[in-house]
Amino acid sequence: MGTDYVISNDRFKNFFNQLETRKSVLTTITQLHKTLTDHFVSLEQSLSEKSQTLDSQIEAFDEKTKKTLESLENRENAIPERESTAAGRIEEQKEAAIADIEKAEEGGGGERSLSEMLRMYCRRMDSKGLDRFLLGRRKESAVLRAEIAAAAEEAVDAAGMVVEVVEKFVEMKVEGKSGMADRRWAVGMVIQAAVPVVEGGGVVVARSVRERAAVAVEKWKGVMGGGGGEGGGSGVGAGEATMFLQMVVGYGLKERFEEEYLRKLVVEFATRRDMAKLAMALGLGDKMK
Repeated sequence: MGTDYVISNDRFKNFFNQLETRKSVLTTITQLHKTLTDHFVSLEQSLSEKSQTLDSQIEAFDEKTKKTLESLENRENAIPERESTAAGRIEEQKEAAIADIEKAEEGGGGERSLSEMLRMYCRRMDSKGLDRFLLGRRKESAVLRAEIAAAAEEAVDAAGMVVEVVEKFVEMKVEGKSGMADRRWAVGMVIQAAVPVVEGGGVVVARSVRERAAVAVEKWKGVMGGGGGEGGGSGVGAGEATMFLQMVVGYGLKERFEEEYLRKLVVEFATRRDMAKLAMALGLGDKMK
């Protein structure tokens, strides 16, 4: 009887051990099932969110494409009118330039006014003459500032004329010429008059002119702050930084420079009057902190 009892007791122990083992296996399976279920639920949610994001991006892309196509269509439809307007304007400028030349040859008409001189240089696309004239009349800066924008409109290719002025300025900075503060002022006057600050690009220019502007501005970056004048923590003057950024915006050169470099310039001189407008035009309005 004692032996039978021992055997029965061992069988019970084995039975309970097996139950415990099966319980452990069942618990493991349950936990694994829960883990897999949670994983697939999370995966489904993630896929759903990504799908919604993708749908939003596709919708935004479609909307942007639609607007771009509409803009291109509008520009294409406007080409004949713009060609006609440009042809008429060129003819007017041609006649005005001829009149200037005839007047100079006749030696009559007395001394020209400041406004007439500015218009004459712009009509002739004489960037060097304009530069010299501005430097010689710096004491009349208030009058120059009031007249030069209208004069710049008389130029057949104002964008090209500005590039010529900037190229000469940068060349002199590279050579380490003296008297750059006055020349910086004159160049800034020309840039402000002829290069608008508009988001997405300012002036409409030929590809060759834009490439020349890009070369000049990239070279300018290498000598920023040189030549004397005011300077910030980076050694770059506030006025020169504004001129530089205005060229970047006006000629659509943002992609030629690192965004962080442009952002630092904007932040360093954020108190400048035109800097907020430049920041918006560069797409940095939400990155000013």
